[in-house]
Amino acid sequence: AAGQEHVVASTHFEALGARKAFPCFDEPSFKATFSLRITAPPAPWVTLSNMPADASASGRRRAARRARALLDASDLVTTQYARSPRMPTYLVAWVMGQLQSVQSECVAGQSGKLPVAVWATPDRAGLLDTARDAACASVRALEGLLGVPYALPKLDLVGIPNFAAGAMENWGLIMYREARLVVDAAEGDVQQEFDVSLVVGHEVAHSWFGNLVTTHDWTELWLNEGFASYFENAAADAFRPDYKYFDYFAPSVAASGLEADADVAAHLLSRPERLTSLDDADNQFDDISYDKGASVLRMLRTFLNAGGTFRGRPLADATGAQRMLLAEQPEDPFLEGLKGYLGARAFNTSTYTDLWAALAEATGQPIGDWMNTWTLRRGYPILSIDPAPASNAPPPAPGANVAITQMPFHAPLAFEVGLPYSQDMYCNDWSADPKDSSWWIPVAYTTNDSPATRWHTFNACDSSLPVPLPAAGGWLVANAGRTGFYRVNYSQPLWDGLIEAARDPAKISKVDLAGALDDAFAMSLVRQLHPSIFLRLTRSLGQRAALEFAPWSAALHVLRRLQVQVQVQVQEILSTAALDDPKWAGCAESLRAYATAAVTGPLISGAAVPNQAAPGLGLGVGQGEPVELRLLRPAVLVGAASLGNEQVVTAAAELLASGAPPHPDVRSAVYRLAVMSGEESAFDNVLKLYKAERSAPKRAQLLRGLRYAAGRPLIRRALELSLDPEVQTQDIGGLIAGVGARGGLAFNMTWQFVFDNVEQLLGRFKGNAMYSFGRQLNDLAPLFTSDASFEAVKGFAAARPGVLAPTFLESANDGLHKNQQWLVAQGADACAWLDAAAAAAEGTGGSGDSGGGGGGGAEGG
Repeated sequence: AAGQEHVVASTHFEALGARKAFPCFDEPSFKATFSLRITAPPAPWVTLSNMPADASASGRRRAARRARALLDASDLVTTQYARSPRMPTYLVAWVMGQLQSVQSECVAGQSGKLPVAVWATPDRAGLLDTARDAACASVRALEGLLGVPYALPKLDLVGIPNFAAGAMENWGLIMYREARLVVDAAEGDVQQEFDVSLVVGHEVAHSWFGNLVTTHDWTELWLNEGFASYFENAAADAFRPDYKYFDYFAPSVAASGLEADADVAAHLLSRPERLTSLDDADNQFDDISYDKGASVLRMLRTFLNAGGTFRGRPLADATGAQRMLLAEQPEDPFLEGLKGYLGARAFNTSTYTDLWAALAEATGQPIGDWMNTWTLRRGYPILSIDPAPASNAPPPAPGANVAITQMPFHAPLAFEVGLPYSQDMYCNDWSADPKDSSWWIPVAYTTNDSPATRWHTFNACDSSLPVPLPAAGGWLVANAGRTGFYRVNYSQPLWDGLIEAARDPAKISKVDLAGALDDAFAMSLVRQLHPSIFLRLTRSLGQRAALEFAPWSAALHVLRRLQVQVQVQVQEILSTAALDDPKWAGCAESLRAYATAAVTGPLISGAAVPNQAAPGLGLGVGQGEPVELRLLRPAVLVGAASLGNEQVVTAAAELLASGAPPHPDVRSAVYRLAVMSGEESAFDNVLKLYKAERSAPKRAQLLRGLRYAAGRPLIRRALELSLDPEVQTQDIGGLIAGVGARGGLAFNMTWQFVFDNVEQLLGRFKGNAMYSFGRQLNDLAPLFTSDASFEAVKGFAAARPGVLAPTFLESANDGLHKNQQWLVAQGADACAWLDAAAAAAEGTGGSGDSGGGGGGGAEGG
């Protein structure tokens, strides 16, 4: 009943928690079988474990003996569970409490009849059908893809009201934070259903990768998480093919992996050194293990399916990197290799060498030679297409093939006085050691003369694409389809041609434009490219005005990052006096004016929305809209408001104040936009709704909205919510990091709040505070701009060891220097471009062109 408290008790042993519950060799390399007996209150309490209850006579006798041995046994019930197969200790699990379920029998598993049940507290029981159906679809799809049946006799999924891990793949007993499991199908919240289907698919995929075959050591966590992060898309796509999950892989998973792997503290996928602490093990659960791991696997699978032959039969043309590569492909050498890998290592552990050997045996290709640089080397390369020739080299002959080179992403293009030299800053193709040798790189490419995707591979510092250099005004896209885990730079003429062609969706695909946007800004951060290239691409996106999620997601992310660069860093890095310098005066306002008039404005005011009489993208949602549009709308509106579009903020604040319920697709956006207004009444309204709301997904949306507080008093109130008992401990880290990620004043206030309230914050956690709280703050490491802020955090870390992640200070120091160097080397050029573009847009109603400028290279054009 409402107002009554009930207990749900659950375990979470990953990575090193099982040793706290029972004596064991608590490492993934040790596997054993487990037989559990659980004694708990009688119905309506429910107890669950990895295996089903043992219904045999001997099982009942063992349970009865256990019950008689306990004090007050008449009030308790003991359940004996069947013995598990061999598995590591971190997967052992049980849960007990007053739970209800929805169940079905899936045509899957060893017997072809797999019981699947989804459990939650009784008030959530009507919201579990989507998760159940997604789980059944995931098991069937992955069995079909991998050719290996699900190994256990049942599958339970359980929603836990307060679960810091988010989700956990305990074999046969998967646990989830409630907000990641429940879906109100009658509402039709597209983002909630999209996310739940994906996270269900991820955890089910672990039944093969992590559970059946387990990484031998936490130093190779990617063998668990990288595979799950890749195959979650195949699993979710099988459940909702209309959602086209692989369309979002590049702008989300791959982009996240590339950003993480640019960090100086990034670790190898397969680390040679042993981990020495729990914090080190927990710190492996990051975007390298998940997103880089998944992206490298996708790169290899796509290439292996890109034409050629397999077992003497030609493979169907993979249509380049665009192919989704799902179960309908009759021959798939990658999947054939995985079938052998899973069969050979079932109920055992593995290393990267086992994986590459299995794939090599299936394909007849030197997979280990190809992939060792990706697993044993930090970072990734930049491909330079048609690079500028050396000063003493003759110009290329007309019709010559396109030259390509590779170099590590973090290297400067030209040696600079005072820059420390290290071996891994330059390309090295003479070493046999994968730690510092050149990468093996598969390149999918298209040109304006030949739009069909072709492939080229090389593992030296230099090579050439077997295609003539496009004529003036032509274009070439390397890494077409965005399946390669690297960035691409072009010569100035090729950038010019690509930027012009990007205005037309028929010429440059949405995923290729997203990749170019992401690459261009990232390369400007390390002084490899003039910032005007990225800015000119955003203008092409505005002129394109297409309802495409991938390029808008990429552009809005980096425009927001650029806003922090020019709005905050000028004052913190160059001093307040610099704001009066003509180079900097008005730069932030120019960015706002340019983005509103030439980038987000044309889409918001002129987008042709299906079944909508008037053009424009607002807070209304029509019937029958495509999924991509429904996901795009809130992202664009929040992004536009963050960049200064006041009309969007006003519309959301008025809608919230009216009391009319927003459409579920835009509900979360309305909360964020209204709070962003800085009006205390809007903040109070969202906070009141949060405290009254009982739905886990809606509470998560409301709390996410409160992170967008503007102005010192409301930012302070948002941070103070982390001390409120009504905010669950699972949400504290995300709340604080979310406020700080807004940058500027919010960033500085966040750290001061942590310094001042660390005792109270840690007092809310029991156990490992770094896992539950400190790791969440990793998102703030790239945002440091001032030496004073960084030194303050260094002092805090020294005084409170174990709160921040082990690599936090190294990452923060790297971000600090990158931000400072960008402002000094690139910032004035970016501001000059924005000033001219804003003036041109104002004079031409948003269609002006500030001109070109700025080609490849450290100094620009």
